[in-house]
Amino acid sequence: MANPLFAMKTSFSLALLPAMTLAFLAASAISHAAPPKGRSDTKAPPPQELHADITINPEELAPDSTIEVVFPTAMVAKDQIGKNATTSPLVILPDLTGTFEWTSTRSGQFHLTQAPKFAASYEFKLRAGLADLAGKPLAAEKLDSVESARFRII
Repeated sequence: MANPLFAMKTSFSLALLPAMTLAFLAASAISHAAPPKGRSDTKAPPPQELHADITINPEELAPDSTIEVVFPTAMVAKDQIGKNATTSPLVILPDLTGTFEWTSTRSGQFHLTQAPKFAASYEFKLRAGLADLAGKPLAAEKLDSVESARFRII
């Protein structure tokens, strides 16, 4: 004969099983539900910065050096080719004055209007906050560092 006490415990536990299962499923569905439209719990990754290349010819900086910067994407409209930039995208430290002329939509040359100091080190980088035509940011990291010519008697 079955123990009445055991039967009562079993029936009580089994009676709660459907309610417990529903509570578990509801909690699981809430934790895995997609966030409401227009709201995201994860932040979008920041836009990846683009990088430019620089060529300095000759490698030893001199008054007649050619300093060319090539960008990965279009920086200016075609009507700007052959014109000087109002603000140079190139920064030189210590300061060295010159003009930046766009030679294509993706490249330009910096022409020195000031002779570099003898035996000085100059750092070239892009101006902070620079973006291409599409609005993509460019890295303002150091592009190159060069030495100017030493004083010598020829």
